Amino acid sequence: MADWPDLATVKQVLGADRSDKDNLIEAALASAIEGVVADCGGSPVEVEFGSDGEAMVTLTDPSAETALEITVTAKVARAALHRAVTVYKGPDAPFGVAGIFDSGGIYVSRYDPIYQWLLKGQRRRFSVS
Repeated sequence: MADWPDLATVKQVLGADRSDKDNLIEAALASAIEGVVADCGGSPVEVEFGSDGEAMVTLTDPSAETALEITVTAKVARAALHRAVTVYKGPDAPFGVAGIFDSGGIYVSRYDPIYQWLLKGQRRRFSVS
């Protein structure tokens, strides 16, 4: 069983060693963890960070009959890390355009195949229509 990524790991991946961006990185990681849990069909969670940057994830309503906690695997943790970096770097690509070249533009995809692959088989709850 793996753990959720911590702030130090996200900062290492981003190459950000300045502490003045910690609040933005913390917000990106918290939203990424919440999103991964939701995408896997888990119950809503709250994410807080300890003084060491470790993510502490708790169910918002653990007493609910339908509460479903997600098991953190290596792929789920990597999906959260991937999504945190994507959320943090998103504003660097205004209007979804990452770059313009002679052959056309490079766009940030709305459908992220890496993220989808990392979460494949992790869904625990499905909607019925």
